[in-house]
Amino acid sequence: MPTASGREPEAYAYEVRDDPPAAGGRATAAGRSRPPQPDAYVHPGAVLVSAEAMAVMTMLGCCVAVCVWDEKAGVGGVGHHVLPEGYGELPSSLRYGSVAVPELIRRIVALGGQPERLRAKLFGGASVSAVSRRGAGRLAEQNVEVARRLLGASAVPIVSEDVGGRRSRKLIFELSDGTAWVRRR
Repeated sequence: MPTASGREPEAYAYEVRDDPPAAGGRATAAGRSRPPQPDAYVHPGAVLVSAEAMAVMTMLGCCVAVCVWDEKAGVGGVGHHVLPEGYGELPSSLRYGSVAVPELIRRIVALGGQPERLRAKLFGGASVSAVSRRGAGRLAEQNVEVARRLLGASAVPIVSEDVGGRRSRKLIFELSDGTAWVRRR
């Protein structure tokens, strides 16, 4: 049904959960089939971590969102990296997965997350343009690979991922319990 603006409301393709989808092919979290209104936006090259229950949103193309949380402690965060590794002048920027992923984990632990209880989900890494599918196409794959490698090195299991393909994604992630909604665009 169109809204007052005449546009169709956004329909989320699916909700990513640790368990299989409910009957009808769509998983629900705490009985909700629609995502919450986001409390914050995670910009490319940023890490957001909180011990408060909140939903965050980000938009992804070839970038990758690494979502990590400790449900028991109620702490979690999202790192949105643009490039896999830092070279040259700014190798310590959060724009790089090699910096953002360890920093995300460090900040979550600093807020009370226990390393052995951390879980992760990955999103993004799409080749959304013709250029990115050719020579630079490895960028999206490298962004995903660096996230997997660093989470593995930190013994943080990846419980779910929605990566690759040719479509961008809109992600809403609940920091405290790991619930995620994804819409492919």
